[in-house]
Amino acid sequence: MKKLFTITLATIMISLLLGGCVASEIEHNIELSSPVVVQEVIYFEDGGTTGIVLKDSAERIFKFCLDGRMDIVDFDEPKTRYIYINAIYPTDDGAKSIPVGEEQEKRILEILQEYISNNITEDERKKLLDIKTVTGYSQKEIDNFRILRVIETLKKRMTK
Repeated sequence: MKKLFTITLATIMISLLLGGCVASEIEHNIELSSPVVVQEVIYFEDGGTTGIVLKDSAERIFKFCLDGRMDIVDFDEPKTRYIYINAIYPTDDGAKSIPVGEEQEKRILEILQEYISNNITEDERKKLLDIKTVTGYSQKEIDNFRILRVIETLKKRMTK
């Protein structure tokens, strides 16, 4: 009887472990149907965290943020600024960091690039990339500026 209990318990534990891994992988897949609409861009004055809420053509919502908190900076050795999915701020409930330069980040980069190419001209993009201050710009222009900054950050990571 004790042997059967041990085998059953071991089987349950393995199933839970494997199930947890599978759920974690599924949770990290980023599947959005085009076209994607930016519902909200939030800039936090914590050093520069940018939260973005997207909605796809199937009405699915996808939230993520690029961590820009100053408290993660060590001026002797800068910390990695992770993307967090399922949240607009790194410490929100459900926020999960994703590996730098991996498939999830690449997918976010693709989605944002597609959004920008479908919504602003090349001239507008160049103008927004030259912004030194957001004063005098519309909210839509500021949102696109912040999205472009996230794109630039992710592109730099992909080339390392």
